[in-house]
Amino acid sequence: MKNDSTYKRETLAKYNETLKELMTRLPEFMQPYFVSKRKHCQTSTLCGYAEDLIMFLEYLIQANPSLQNTNTRDISLDDLNQLTFMDIDEYADQMLRVDMLQPATVRRRLSSIRTFFRFAYVHELLSHNAMDGVEGVKVKKEKTINRLSVSEANRLVDAVENTRAESVHREKYLEKTNLRDAAIVTLLLRTGIRVSELVGLDVTDVDFHELRIRVIRKGGQADMVYFDDTVAAALDDYIQLERHLFLSDRDPDALFRSMQKRRMTVRSVQLMVKKFATTAIPEHRGTTCHSLRRTYGSLLYEASGGDIRMVAKVLGHDRIETTSAHYIADGTEKERAAKLDPYRKNDLK
Repeated sequence: MKNDSTYKRETLAKYNETLKELMTRLPEFMQPYFVSKRKHCQTSTLCGYAEDLIMFLEYLIQANPSLQNTNTRDISLDDLNQLTFMDIDEYADQMLRVDMLQPATVRRRLSSIRTFFRFAYVHELLSHNAMDGVEGVKVKKEKTINRLSVSEANRLVDAVENTRAESVHREKYLEKTNLRDAAIVTLLLRTGIRVSELVGLDVTDVDFHELRIRVIRKGGQADMVYFDDTVAAALDDYIQLERHLFLSDRDPDALFRSMQKRRMTVRSVQLMVKKFATTAIPEHRGTTCHSLRRTYGSLLYEASGGDIRMVAKVLGHDRIETTSAHYIADGTEKERAAKLDPYRKNDLK
């Protein structure tokens, strides 16, 4: 199998260009911080850090009369050295109460600021760390897992495989994409891969002999994800009977392609899933591609008897805390415990 693809190279190139543009809006003294981060962060993550820092600098310009008409790139180390934890607390308060941002968003932005200030202080760019004393933003954990039931998942797949359109034109379109869409939904529901990982797949990443696909995880690392016969049948039908309709010289190795004969985008897959979910399971509002990932993760957890480490490994999580927080609903462990007899040796191991 190939170690790279045109799509992955183009995606990385776009992020590099975005980061390059963002860096032109940051002070020169922040450059070493991003150089150090490159060792263990994806370029997309660095873009997020840069955007958060730019917004913070824009706030400082707006809030401080002495910085009026100053460009974010012209903010100096002396300007940051004059800040106290109260200044950053005020920034957090504005984001929460004026900008009405979600606590999770505010916490993430503060985290970006905190990591830079820690770096600048440790490397003696700043005389003190203004983030010391800044209280964290509490985020209420949402433990209602947005997942489908087995019945809802089956209805969704059935809707994709047997859909009918309201117009002749649309019917002809769906006839050409029916197997592709069924393969996508089946793959998402039965492997739990991310939609970004799905659109990055090349046809050479599919190994029907070993029943596995090669995906590139969020951290940029390659990983093997295994699938069952149901996924194999859906993928084989699409590749053998329909994929040739979308072929072109542009990125010819892309597994899932659009009617425009280009690699499908994350957005196009999201819209397709939303369209079918709205029709098939209207009572389950807000169904997304990530809902399908959570469905697989939570059902796998239950089927494995609560083996959270295995689920984390399959989903590509570095930390089992992530799996626990977003894929295991409250009450699941209590339900398992209720079925056990702790006084029997074979129940608890």
